[in-house]
Amino acid sequence: MSIATSEKRIETIEAQLTPKEWAIRFVDGIRKYPSLADFSRADIKGGVLFCQKAQRMLIKQGEARFPEKKQLREQKIEVKRLSSEYAMLKHLVFTVNMAIGTRNDKAKAEFAMYQLALQGISLQDAFTEAAEKAYEWIVGQRGHGGAGESQRAVLDELEACHADAEATTYPFIAGLGAETVLLLPFDLICHKAAVGILTESYFEGHGILSREIEEELNSHITAIDDLISQHNEKLTVRGRDGNWLRIDKEIMPATAESARALADTWIQVARDAAIIDILSWMQEYAERESYRRQVVRRMLGVAE
Repeated sequence: MSIATSEKRIETIEAQLTPKEWAIRFVDGIRKYPSLADFSRADIKGGVLFCQKAQRMLIKQGEARFPEKKQLREQKIEVKRLSSEYAMLKHLVFTVNMAIGTRNDKAKAEFAMYQLALQGISLQDAFTEAAEKAYEWIVGQRGHGGAGESQRAVLDELEACHADAEATTYPFIAGLGAETVLLLPFDLICHKAAVGILTESYFEGHGILSREIEEELNSHITAIDDLISQHNEKLTVRGRDGNWLRIDKEIMPATAESARALADTWIQVARDAAIIDILSWMQEYAERESYRRQVVRRMLGVAE
């Protein structure tokens, strides 16, 4: 088969692809490279940008379905429909990758904060436990007159520290801090589940995250899980397995409802961007500005 014949056959096939099929080709192309930046560089070097090619082929497809001059209105509607569907999926890919990338960046700082918090809680708990034992010893020493004047002065200070510890809300605050650590894995797992919903619903199971972003998200989830396990293991080693500072991963709430809400938010963002893009491309400026006002009013919670 000659190169010209092969290219003609490919073009014939591409002319029949649906917007979803073009979108799946798009995400499959992204997944071939380590990152979105790598994909973009390769796409530019290819000469014709993938998204531009997809758009052009969908326009031809819409025009071919209504080729007669008297069908110009139907042709415009069909071109707009096909272009809008593809634009929405394209924007959805970029919206989700940007959202997860931003979440990954925040997770780095949150993980460091939670790591320090758990270390502080663990050290404070160890100090409190030591203070309790010291207090018991102080009481025993006084009962047997086993302390000299200078020693008693030091013991008075230790007893005062113990009394201050009992008077504070440390157990409540520390326990709340330990439970708060669960917020990070919950939110990350929620984001991952939301991506999964969109992957199945719109891309037939084809991954929509760049490899770099997906790997980083999974890495954060694993890291926080390991951190919690290490924290619990320290309590077990110190004989405080049933301590209220233990973090119970089993009590983490289900993510399904939150993931669905997050996925719906991304869908709306992508749909808004796609509609504005298509209206601009079709030079329907009045309708575009009207839609922009609708978006702003929706964001502000203002009724139509």
